Amino acid sequence: MRRRTSVTPDINVTPLVDVVLVLLIIFMVVTPKMEPGKTVTLPKAQAVDQKTSVKITPTTLSVTAGGEIYFEDESVTDAVLGERLKTLKSSGTPARIVIKADERALYERTMAVFKTVQDQGFESASLQVVQKTSRAKERG
Repeated sequence: MRRRTSVTPDINVTPLVDVVLVLLIIFMVVTPKMEPGKTVTLPKAQAVDQKTSVKITPTTLSVTAGGEIYFEDESVTDAVLGERLKTLKSSGTPARIVIKADERALYERTMAVFKTVQDQGFESASLQVVQKTSRAKERG
């Protein structure tokens, strides 16, 4: 008479853990690149407008702490910025402009970019900021 041996199921989770860790690393590297414009430290503001439901993808202008200007991810000079904005305005498609200025950027430099944007016909450019947290929220 043959003796029946029972097979015990064994799940090897090592490949699953490997795949999850690789995906985690990929997302950690890719996620910061998904935000448009150059990476800057945004200024904090107490009163922040809520996100709008406008379906137009904004064109992002970034002003770094050193005063460099980026049109989306490309470094531009003041003259090139004016030309790019003029081309964008004359294209006929609706456009929104969002300015991301580093909190350490000179105010004068940020305002010069605002003036250039307004001079090219974009009256409603917006400045991207982050919500300032109150001291009571930070403590508790």
